[in-house]
Amino acid sequence: MATLIAPAGCESRDLSARVPWTAIAGVGGALVDLAVAVAYWSQFHVEAIRIPQGIAAWVMGRGAFDGGAATALFGLLLYCGLVCAVCVLYRVAAQRWAVLLRQPVACGALYGVLAYGAIFWVMAPLLTGSGGSTKPEWLGLCAATYALAIGIPAALAARATLAAGRG
Repeated sequence: MATLIAPAGCESRDLSARVPWTAIAGVGGALVDLAVAVAYWSQFHVEAIRIPQGIAAWVMGRGAFDGGAATALFGLLLYCGLVCAVCVLYRVAAQRWAVLLRQPVACGALYGVLAYGAIFWVMAPLLTGSGGSTKPEWLGLCAATYALAIGIPAALAARATLAAGRG
């Protein structure tokens, strides 16, 4: 039977101390959000590959739509990184304001909606020079997805990480 020896300082048996909750919340939230976008826009015959290519276009310009799978993969990775950063920002804020840890569902949901607004109504238009869809059902779906799939998991990840004594 093989035995693994952990480096000094890694011998914690607490699962919360060993699992990268913030990264899991970020990547998981990004993938759920992208899946929701693909499902929604498919009713308008938008190809799935166009969703991550649209994200790649934030930094590559309109040429991202001609880049095939490579720019779609870039957009996917870019978006996962962005949502991970959103989760890290919640954890950093929670170190300063304890209410964010005491009320993770309410604060996380509100944070998710605010993050959606910051990304898609401030950052993306500044990068691209144009806004996104203003369909009310799309906006509601996006706000709900960000609240449930990104904000609340970010808050729960912050609580798990900070409770384990990791910053």
